[in-house]
Amino acid sequence: MADDIKADKMVEGIEKVTIEPKRKAAFDDLLKLGRYTKFLILLFYLLLTVQSLQLLFMSFGGAAPKVVDVKCDGARPTQITEESMKNVKQTCEAVEALRKQGKNCTITTKYKYGSVHRDFGLECNPNAVTYSSTYQNAGLVIGTAISGFFVNKYGRKYALIGDLTLLLACLLLSSFSTDIVMFTITRFFVMMCTAGSHNICHLFIIENMPPKWRSIIPTYLSYPVGFVSMAIIGHLCGDWKTLTYASAAVTVLPLILMMFAIETPSAIFSQAGMIEGQKKKPTDVKLESQEPDATEALLKKKAKACRKRAREAALKCDTFLFSKKSSDFDEKWKAAATQQRLNEIASKMAAGDAEQAASNSRISPLFKDRRLVCFTLVLSFGIATLSTTTYGVLMALSDIPGEIWVNIIWSAIVSYMCNWIAIGAELICGKINHPLWAGRRQIHIGFALLTLSFIISLLVVDISGYAASGSMFWKWVVRILAWSIIGTCTELYIVFHVQCSETYPTPVRALGCTIVQTSSRLGNSIGAALRLLKGYGSFLPYTIMAALFSSELALYLNYSYGLCGRKTEEQQVIRETKGKPKPEFMASEGKGKNFDEYLEKAKLSDEDLAEFDEI
Repeated sequence: MADDIKADKMVEGIEKVTIEPKRKAAFDDLLKLGRYTKFLILLFYLLLTVQSLQLLFMSFGGAAPKVVDVKCDGARPTQITEESMKNVKQTCEAVEALRKQGKNCTITTKYKYGSVHRDFGLECNPNAVTYSSTYQNAGLVIGTAISGFFVNKYGRKYALIGDLTLLLACLLLSSFSTDIVMFTITRFFVMMCTAGSHNICHLFIIENMPPKWRSIIPTYLSYPVGFVSMAIIGHLCGDWKTLTYASAAVTVLPLILMMFAIETPSAIFSQAGMIEGQKKKPTDVKLESQEPDATEALLKKKAKACRKRAREAALKCDTFLFSKKSSDFDEKWKAAATQQRLNEIASKMAAGDAEQAASNSRISPLFKDRRLVCFTLVLSFGIATLSTTTYGVLMALSDIPGEIWVNIIWSAIVSYMCNWIAIGAELICGKINHPLWAGRRQIHIGFALLTLSFIISLLVVDISGYAASGSMFWKWVVRILAWSIIGTCTELYIVFHVQCSETYPTPVRALGCTIVQTSSRLGNSIGAALRLLKGYGSFLPYTIMAALFSSELALYLNYSYGLCGRKTEEQQVIRETKGKPKPEFMASEGKGKNFDEYLEKAKLSDEDLAEFDEI
């Protein structure tokens, strides 16, 4: 009896092994936690610091002055009170009126930081600096939109080198600014390059990380680390011009390291498939012959050379800084390269069935899929709301009690705490086998609710007048609420990026993520402009933030689960993606077939197989 039970268990175990799908080889198999990965971690940290220096630059350099005293003929005028001195512009207008009456008046101001107000003579016109910040952040939108083009044309490595070189030049040029107009123009290009480096570096670093470390390293080595570095550097510099020189010096470091970086092997390999898919152009003088067979042979030759460069790049990563070559490198390379070629053939077959190959379509397949269009709109609005809130609070750090650099460091600490909470929540959700507790959507909704509650609390404190009472207790309440908003928003950024990369199919993933990122940068510009509304009421920025977050949360809930009636999984625009494979092709491609069905039909010629045997 016992033997029969054991036999049954053995059979069950064998059945489980046989039905378990075999893992396909991939270029990720070549990645290891070796010297090159550690080199990339150092490079990533420096790039995050460079980007943080620019994203938070105006939090320091644009810190508005505070009027501490006004003297006219040795005494303070009766019409100027402690309350009226809180508004710099109104105080300056009152003093100017007194000067016209023949009185000798002086204004004593205090700065939290050596900002541009003083050097450009804008102490009585703080709104000019706020407008400048808004125009500067418009460069983030442009930089995000065009960075993808340069990555596809020149590759990750050289696009990032060019971006950092241009950033360095613009930083040095901005230090020679003599007025707010020149400063705004040069800083516009600085922010454009910053956005470009952000997009390129995250793509380059993450795709070269070993799979087991791909989510861990970006979680713990993220913008909070860059914010801490920026806060310390900013505090030590003391004024905007010195901070600009320090930013330029820091930018040199990753620029030098990028010279030793290696282009992503999988990206080089994918270029070979694009080369083979090219069609002969009548005006192409580079072709050796106009005969179709000769043209096809030339393209195959170019593609083969491209795949050879991909192997050389992978070998350089494996043997970086005199590391010993992995004993199974050749075997893993052949398996990964063969599988990738089969994937390319299967993708072409799927696109051919749908009769919408990318080379013949003028409109991206993304805009032909109603669900993905709706998904893009919802997430674009959501991340724009997130950026507006985050940058609105960051730009207001000079108005919040306490030193700017201390507030930034505490915001980074709270962000790390939120990361830990999110990781713990995902682990708990993973143990609960229920569709309501799957992961991504619950983390998003939970942190969005937290952020909204913090914003509403800050709004209530402001409207009640406690924030302006001068009480040390309420000053700490305001600081903690501001730190908490930045911390929860940082975690939401991570969730947004993960949902984008896991939802968009491979053919439109780059385009979809670029659209969402561009919306994020648009939010940065709007967030900087929120300070202008404080002149009409200090509560207005928080009211707008609360309204935006309420709308975002309602939209997200509706398109995830449905506010008016439960949605089925097919009806859901925002679906759970945790633990599910990334979609390889559009739902409209393949006429409902599974990608594995195309892989089974895909075959390689003996010539193709022989190519991967060459060492």
